[in-house]
Amino acid sequence: MKTREEYLTESFNLLRQTTFAHVIDWPELKFSISDLSKNTLGVCYSRAASAAGLNEIFISASCADSEKIIKILVHELCHAILDCQGAHGSQFKTVAKQAGLMAPFATAKNGEVSCTTELDQTVAAIVEALGPIPHSELKKPAPKPGRNNHKLVCGGCGWQANTSRKHIVTNEGYKIRDAKCPACGSYQVDAI
Repeated sequence: MKTREEYLTESFNLLRQTTFAHVIDWPELKFSISDLSKNTLGVCYSRAASAAGLNEIFISASCADSEKIIKILVHELCHAILDCQGAHGSQFKTVAKQAGLMAPFATAKNGEVSCTTELDQTVAAIVEALGPIPHSELKKPAPKPGRNNHKLVCGGCGWQANTSRKHIVTNEGYKIRDAKCPACGSYQVDAI
């Protein structure tokens, strides 16, 4: 049985022959599945950020859908082609459109990567050839009660801060209500 990293590498090799056939000079790449922040589906690190001097691509461990993972991989490969320069600017948009990705480029709409019918078909063919990725969705546990799980919010400007329970209760034992906001100065900060 292949590993997740081998699956991603094989997917990349198939994408090089189809979606990215026009790209001649590829940087050295490394692929993995990782625990990324809640709304991040994938990330590509520049060669300068890697001690090994290569682009390192990570796909969120919270995703287990093979087709979605390959589409995320396509997005991150577009970053690797540019060595992560220019974020989601005009150069990225040009490379992404050539690969078959569609706007919005910086975020996934409802957790889905928008792409052309042609890229959809290519991805489906890759999954058919390789089978499903050997990975199950990982769900992050809910935060444990305790430190910094309580929030202060300003009703005026939206300022927020996380703090511990002992800091949201007044000396009299009541939750903070209508405290002064450090951002806007209004007296609308409440503990929630």
